Amino acid sequence: MLNNSIKVINTQLDKLDDKEILLEQKAQIQGNIEATTCLINTVRDLIQRNNFNIEKLQEESDVNGDYNLYMKQLEQSIKTLQVNLETAKNIHSTVIKRGPALADFTDEQLVEYRQKYDLQNNTFMSEIKHETEKRDNAKAQLVTVNNKLVRLHNSLSDEVDLSLIENQIGQIQQSITDTKEKLSKNQYAELVLTDHQYTQLQIISGNIMTAIETFKASTSPDLAEEVLTEGQVNELIATYNENTGHIVTLNEKIGMLNTELTKIQSNEYLLETLEKRPANCKIDTCPFIVRAVNYKTNDYSRIDGIASEMKDLEITVSNMTNNNEVLVARITTQQAIQKFYKTIELQFEPLINILYKNVTIDKAFAQKLLTTDISILAKKLSVDEVVQANSIRKDITMLELKLESLESHYSTAKQKQEVNEGIRKDIEAVTKEVNDFKVHISEFDGIINEINGKIDKNNLRISLIDSIVTSKKDVANYTSQLNEKMDDYNNKVANYQQILQLQDENKDLEGKKNMHGITLRQQEEFLKKVDKDLVIVEDCSERLANINKKYDNVKLVQKALDPKKGIPLFFIDNYLKDIAVKANELLAVAYGDSFKIKFDINASDFFINVFKSDGTFLPDISEASQGEISLTTVSLSLGMIERIMTNTKFNILYLDEVDSTLSTKNRRLFISLLETQLQKLGIEQVFIISHNNEFEAHPINMILLKENSVDVEDAEFMAGKKVVFNYSDIKTKQLA
Repeated sequence: MLNNSIKVINTQLDKLDDKEILLEQKAQIQGNIEATTCLINTVRDLIQRNNFNIEKLQEESDVNGDYNLYMKQLEQSIKTLQVNLETAKNIHSTVIKRGPALADFTDEQLVEYRQKYDLQNNTFMSEIKHETEKRDNAKAQLVTVNNKLVRLHNSLSDEVDLSLIENQIGQIQQSITDTKEKLSKNQYAELVLTDHQYTQLQIISGNIMTAIETFKASTSPDLAEEVLTEGQVNELIATYNENTGHIVTLNEKIGMLNTELTKIQSNEYLLETLEKRPANCKIDTCPFIVRAVNYKTNDYSRIDGIASEMKDLEITVSNMTNNNEVLVARITTQQAIQKFYKTIELQFEPLINILYKNVTIDKAFAQKLLTTDISILAKKLSVDEVVQANSIRKDITMLELKLESLESHYSTAKQKQEVNEGIRKDIEAVTKEVNDFKVHISEFDGIINEINGKIDKNNLRISLIDSIVTSKKDVANYTSQLNEKMDDYNNKVANYQQILQLQDENKDLEGKKNMHGITLRQQEEFLKKVDKDLVIVEDCSERLANINKKYDNVKLVQKALDPKKGIPLFFIDNYLKDIAVKANELLAVAYGDSFKIKFDINASDFFINVFKSDGTFLPDISEASQGEISLTTVSLSLGMIERIMTNTKFNILYLDEVDSTLSTKNRRLFISLLETQLQKLGIEQVFIISHNNEFEAHPINMILLKENSVDVEDAEFMAGKKVVFNYSDIKTKQLA
């Protein structure tokens, strides 16, 4: 490395001039820079003087911004003025053609004629005003007469066909006669009630029918025929309560008998003891036999009697229950009849008195209603005929009101017809007045239109005179503006030529200044390079002196670190080569002599060469198959263990999933490698954490952790194996 540094420094020094030459060059360059700077300042002064003259010319030209753009705009203005002037001349020529007699008139003559026509127009306007006032007066009178005519038309009433009204009156009178005859045939013709009373009758009728239908739907027809007094109903209720008490007592007795029967039947298994007893056995002292004999003699013989008694009691309870159901039906029916009677008495009496004349409302009458056929009751209790009578009376009232209204309408219509005849005569007279005023207004319009025609002719003459005056002024104005623009344009062009001449001089001066500037920058760059070379020469000289002092020590260290003959070579020979030999011995167990490795180390790289018996050479183990890489890794690990144990003795080895990357086949080879190495090293114990199922075929001591899949009850599998620790045993003790 020091040699390289020395070479680099010498190479740099060889490329540069000596220090004395560099100092001479620096002095010469500094003189040239001063002379060139003086030339640049002289040229800059000339450029500033020309710029001042250019600004002065531009101020005289009064040009803001781009001169060329301004000149183009000025040229465009001149062209526009020329076009406008030509247009104004054409307009003047056209106007003169409309009044050739005015072509030679002076401006004063034109003004005089214009004033003449203005005076005539004023006279005409006075005449129009006078005629307009007369016309407006006629129009006002026409409006008044028109309004009167409108009022007369509006006062006309709509006329009605009196014969039609007479026919309608006759029809309504006949309808009243027919409706009264219809009412006389209704049995309730004389019954007069309010609308509220009729509504109440309809509600009461519906409520009676609903109550009867509800009763019939929930009650037997036979039971409804029975009529009992309140005392008889109370006797039925007392009988029902007495029966209910007997049923409760009998059910309690049945429950007791059922409990006793269940208890006896629960010991029937004792009979099996007697059935299993040998026929020639005469010994009765056994407590089981004694108990069984007592059960058969005393309890079992009572089962039929108890069952029969229970059946009789259940029949009695059933009969009494049926009787109670009949009593409940009779009691309920009588209570419903009583309730219906009270309802009729309190709520339905108004309707009953109307529909049932001369009837006494009592319980017997209520029962008669409840037992009558529902269709017959519907007709009898219907209030339709009552409602119909009320409706007919309303119809008669409405018809009478309508007749009264038609008669009044007929009288009014007859009066209106007479009034309309007088109004029509007035309308005829006023219409004649309206037509007369319209004729007068039309005459006034004719006079006004005639005067307006004279005014229009004068206005045309005035317009022609104004057009001639205006066109003459436009021609004069455009001619004056064009002359001013042309003078301005010529002055600007002259100034612009001087500005261009000065700008060309400045371009030449700028070129000279730029050339001097380039020369100055080159000289300054050369001066910087010379200064840089001087710094490099001084620095290299100083560094070279320091390196020469240290060179001897560095050379000694360099030799010691040479990987081919220094300390690294000693390390490789005494450590790594020994590991490679041991790893190849273990690989021979798996591959024989067909697969070997060798370490290849240089100053910058570390490779594990692979040699195969078929001539294959791999520069590095990373190019081998995954199985070969995995077994090589395991072999190197075991080889390193052996190398470590050369100077230190251990009798316990701990391996944590070193076989995790191996295939099934290579796992078997791993077990062989491990056994070979253990025997060679004389290791007494090895702890292996592994998911390798191939260990199952070997005599090993096992530590079984949580959720393991080992069946310790499998005698064939456990042959030659021993469980040192089992997590499940701890869990079992905790549960106990």
